[in-house]
This record gives sequence, structure tokens and C-alpha cells, in this order.
Amino acid sequence: MVRKQAFLVLTVVALASCGRAKTLSSAELRSNLASSISLASETDIFAGQIEEGRLLPAFQSGHAAYLRSEAKREAKGLRKSSPQPSQLQVVRLCIEQLDLLSRELELISQKKGGDKDLPAVRQRVQAILKSLTAAKAGL
Repeated sequence: MVRKQAFLVLTVVALASCGRAKTLSSAELRSNLASSISLASETDIFAGQIEEGRLLPAFQSGHAAYLRSEAKREAKGLRKSSPQPSQLQVVRLCIEQLDLLSRELELISQKKGGDKDLPAVRQRVQAILKSLTAAKAGL
């Protein structure tokens, strides 16, 4: 009987601990910001190549989908994390910027070289990059 109760208690404790969000360390937050900055930088370069008409439509569509998927994955990981109180503002900003980047990548996937909207898209991506870089510098 004691064995059954001990097993039940251990099972409940194990299941409860699995549901908790992982505490985000300072190093992990810096790493997440570096990844986010890299995604924004690559998106800016990518948009520039589209603007110049240097990419095939199939590659453009596929690469935009890949970058968008990475931005969403990064944001999802941050949403699941449990930041320290001192990190909360930076984590929220990073999630917000990744969501914005994802929206810009959706637009980029539909643009063609010489599209009149591409310079505005690039400006917004550069603003995202600037915001993420400033957040990382503030850590």
C-alpha cells in the first residue's frame, strides 16, 4: 500500500514539474536576442535582394516561409519561457518584434523585384532590427 502511494505521489510530482515553464537564464536571453537579430538582419538582406530582382520566385517564397517559421519558433519559445522579473520587458519586446518580423516576411513572400512597397517593408524590418539590437545592448 505504501509503495502504491509513493508511486502515485512521485507520478503527480513528475507531471506537475513537466508543466512548468523553463526559467530563462541571462545567457539564454542573450542567445535568443542574438538569434532574433540574425533573423532580422537576414530578412533585411533578403528584402534587398528581392528589391533588386535578384531572386527566383520559388526561392523567394520558400526562403520567406523558412525565415517566418524561424521567427515564429523563436517567439513561441520565448512565450513558453519563464523570464525573471528583470527580463520581462526585454522578453515582451523580443516577442513583439518577432511577431512584427513574421508579418513583414508574409508580405515579402508576395512581393516582386521593383515593387514600390519594398522600400517601406525594408524600413520596417530595419526598425525591428534596431529595436532588437538596442534591447540586447541594454542587457
